[in-house]
Amino acid sequence: MKPINRVICTIQFLNYFCLVALSQQTISWSLAGNGAWNNPNNWSCTCIPGAMDTALIQHDTVSIPAAFTAAAANLIIGPGPNAGLDIMVGASLTIANTDQKALLVQGELSLLQNSGTLSLRQLDNTGLEVRDSGKVINLATGYIRIGPSVDGECIFMETNGLIDNQGRILIDSSAGPGIIMYDAAFHNKGPLYIFPTTDQAVETEGTFINDDSLVIDFSRPEAFSSDGFSNIGTLTNNANGVIYIDTASNALRNFQTLVNHGQIHLLRSTQVGLLNQVGTNTITNNRLITIIGTGSSAIQNNSSAIFTNNDSIIVSHSTSYGFRAEFSELINNGLIHISTTGNDGMSLMNVNYHGDGDLVINSTDKDGIELIDTDVSLMTGGTIDISNTTERGIFIDYQSTFLTAQGSNLNISNTVGDPFTMDTDEGFFECNGELDIQN
Repeated sequence: MKPINRVICTIQFLNYFCLVALSQQTISWSLAGNGAWNNPNNWSCTCIPGAMDTALIQHDTVSIPAAFTAAAANLIIGPGPNAGLDIMVGASLTIANTDQKALLVQGELSLLQNSGTLSLRQLDNTGLEVRDSGKVINLATGYIRIGPSVDGECIFMETNGLIDNQGRILIDSSAGPGIIMYDAAFHNKGPLYIFPTTDQAVETEGTFINDDSLVIDFSRPEAFSSDGFSNIGTLTNNANGVIYIDTASNALRNFQTLVNHGQIHLLRSTQVGLLNQVGTNTITNNRLITIIGTGSSAIQNNSSAIFTNNDSIIVSHSTSYGFRAEFSELINNGLIHISTTGNDGMSLMNVNYHGDGDLVINSTDKDGIELIDTDVSLMTGGTIDISNTTERGIFIDYQSTFLTAQGSNLNISNTVGDPFTMDTDEGFFECNGELDIQN
């Protein structure tokens, strides 16, 4: 009997390793047409891909039907003609525990469309890569979760890749960057949440358009930037868009163009809240920006950058400056309100400041406004109101000019130092509007 037992054991042992080997396959879609994922006859192995398999869809559209749970170790869609995957309402696809790119969508006519649930987790490489004009559309009922435990980019996009989010996307607890974009486009029309990342949450050399909620929480080092590439990334926050960034080093940094028609809220940045310091970049605010509790300046605008405010900017509790600008232009046709700063409320060097908006500065630990080689032109209807400074109200230094037009108002009150100090040899001040100094 013992020899027979040894034979049986040997057969079982060999069968086990045969099954394991078979489960680690590359399986291609073989049906000449569209079909269902869960039909084994549609695949090259006459079997349904499993959690240890690489699935290839290089032509036609594969559907994961409602109530079916699909799995793979890797999935590649494209670059063949009309390659696509459609995850239906109530269906799900999970890719986990792989050291390869989890999900690749590539090629001009390649499309991933999700109405169900897509989960990418425990990855040693990139989660979702979209490239070469490939497209990902996450529909209204769709939910994409990337993480936890992704060591590469959660989402990597290049060469005209497109993501259109109409549902929900959660990027959760990643050791790598959240979203990296080269010459690609991300249109966010549904909630997008990016929670703790030890690298950038979003870094773009492409186009990012936000029409819904974008929440970034606990990102190191940058939350949302185009720094590190060619600084040609653009961010447009439309009327229904809300961007909320909490606890990053620099919250928003170095966009070629940043246009806000909605709301942007930046909280507890350990360095700068809104930083614009490279090239002829432009920032335009047409609605509301709030910046609260920064470890350095709340706003810093440098190097030929143009900053235009047409509505409201609220800054408070900055450890350093409220608004610091050098070698740039500041156009204020709305309201800038700065309070509780650890340095000057506003410090301008080689800056052209003009507009008919209101500038309100109170509770600073140094000057209200410091001007160095700067031209200030307060136009008709505009107001500058400075109060409660521990040093001077306004300090005009080194070839600076300060002009107020008829119908404008300049109010200075409750300053510990002089309300108004000017370098008489090089500064110039001319007031044609109302001037009210109370100390």
